[in-house]
Amino acid sequence: MISGGYIIEPIEPNLTYDALHSSERNIRTLLYFAGYLIRMRPKDIPETPGSGSLELTIPNAEIRALFRKSVNEWFLAKTEAGGRSALFDALWKGDARRRQEYINGPLFDTISFYGYQENIYHAFLAGQLSRTG
Repeated sequence: MISGGYIIEPIEPNLTYDALHSSERNIRTLLYFAGYLIRMRPKDIPETPGSGSLELTIPNAEIRALFRKSVNEWFLAKTEAGGRSALFDALWKGDARRRQEYINGPLFDTISFYGYQENIYHAFLAGQLSRTG
């Protein structure tokens, strides 16, 4: 969506505040009702969504910039939170179990299930090992 695309998601018309955290889809429903996501025009959609689902997109450049900033801050927080000194220590000592723990945590938090190509893992590790600080 940040690059101008859209997603097809079910929208819960009877969402209550106590159910917001029970599903990622509930957050998308809230963003839709708050106007941070809008429905696509039918003529711009190549496929028909299922019952109860809508084609959602980001409405304008200002909100797209807000999403981009939020995503960047989330990734930065995820990659900085664990620190890398423990990862480097495990690498130098040859501790495969600890090394795997320190790599898997951020990897599962930041890489999409659909991003399974090997080059994604190479880029992830290069980023973890090359950053200073």
